[in-house]
Amino acid sequence: MKKIKLSLQRSQFVTLTTILILMGMATMQIYWLVTAYKDEKQKFYNDVNSLLSTVINQVHLQKLLTYSTPEIKEMLQQAQVTGRNKIEPGHDTKSVKQGMVVITVNDTLSNDSNSSLLNDRLSLIKKSIEAISSDSSLMQTIQKEEIQTYANAYRTELQKNKIDIPFEMAIIDSNRKISYCTCDTNVFKHFAYRTSMDDSKILNFRKQVMVAAFPKAMAYIIKQIAALLIGSIILLVTGCISFSYLISLFFRHQKLAEIREQFINNMTHELKTPVSSVGVALELLLDERNDYTENKKKQILHIAQKELIRLNTLIETTLKIAAAGRRNNEPDMELLEVTPLLDEIKMSFLPLAEKNNAIINIFTAANVRFIKTDKIYFTSILQNLIENALKYNTKPAPHVTIKVEERKKTAIITVEDNGIGIEPKYLDKIFDKFFRVPSGDIHDKKGSGLGLNYVKTLVEQLGGTIDVKSILKEGTIFTIHLPSENQ
Repeated sequence: MKKIKLSLQRSQFVTLTTILILMGMATMQIYWLVTAYKDEKQKFYNDVNSLLSTVINQVHLQKLLTYSTPEIKEMLQQAQVTGRNKIEPGHDTKSVKQGMVVITVNDTLSNDSNSSLLNDRLSLIKKSIEAISSDSSLMQTIQKEEIQTYANAYRTELQKNKIDIPFEMAIIDSNRKISYCTCDTNVFKHFAYRTSMDDSKILNFRKQVMVAAFPKAMAYIIKQIAALLIGSIILLVTGCISFSYLISLFFRHQKLAEIREQFINNMTHELKTPVSSVGVALELLLDERNDYTENKKKQILHIAQKELIRLNTLIETTLKIAAAGRRNNEPDMELLEVTPLLDEIKMSFLPLAEKNNAIINIFTAANVRFIKTDKIYFTSILQNLIENALKYNTKPAPHVTIKVEERKKTAIITVEDNGIGIEPKYLDKIFDKFFRVPSGDIHDKKGSGLGLNYVKTLVEQLGGTIDVKSILKEGTIFTIHLPSENQ
């Protein structure tokens, strides 16, 4: 009882530990995926916002070039126009933000000799931009037709940066109302993924803001982490399968260990009984105080002989099972006459049949004369089945019927009895090694639980199959299918 309790506790501990490990693995994988998604999402937002600011500045620069004097146009063309302030090492730089455009003028000469020149250039550019902006209506208000210009330029920048994703654009006024849009206004409002409305997106002095929305942003972001996602899923599934397999192995080995322990207990009982009987018999015969007659001595010796035979049978059965499980050589197949072989097997059970008032019947189909099989295997199979049929039978007149027929080049051998039968819930277990049908506290029928497993092993060695049908308290039918070569 204590061992069973410890075994149960160990099973619960292993199961709980495995579940916790799997949960930990799943949690870590989910955490990594969520983190990767957030990082990729932030990168996506940074990229599309930066590129939109760049596009706005580029379009504004083209407008400035259109209305600038030749001198200012030349300086603007030499200037660096970006959505962000950028300082290149080794260059003297000055920047001005005018008309929502950031312009950086670079000079490769030294700072001391060119500082006034840079300031003059910036001052001239600033005054020119102010004049253009105040006089040009095009710099005051973005026209509806121009939104497509921004969209085309933005699409080009996205493709240059390998961001292949559809988008819609809208111009939003200072009251945060959509002025113009490349799609339906109500549809645009429902897009969750949009660029920000910071200062870098302001188009003019009327504070109109350019905003881009991405209907398929989530799909794009997930696509970027697809390799990580697939790898995580494969790793998680593989881990679950591996742990499940290990758990199944653990419980299988644990169950086998319990069966072996039960078998050892049963074998201890089985072996002690004949050894004890033989020991007692010899002790009685060696005791000089016992003045036995010759008949009494023979009776005692006969009892000892029977117990030794039973002990030898038990040992041989165990060794045969081990040998059958290990043997690599094929069975010694030979063509045998069916009727003489069955008669020989029947004759070996005559003493036991007479003792139990049992009847053994054999029926062989007319078309069955020969069977190609291993004689020792075939004999052992039927002997085990007949012995069980006689042993587990409480009827006054036990009946065992053996039938042999052939269908579709398959020999079908049935062994039917009118014994105690087997409960349906045990039918799929009776061929398991060491299994015995529970009989409560009744131990009048001794056995090792090896016989039927041995029978199945031999049948499979012969290339056949065996199955069983049984009705409790009515009888059992074993059916064997073997390859046949009838002549």
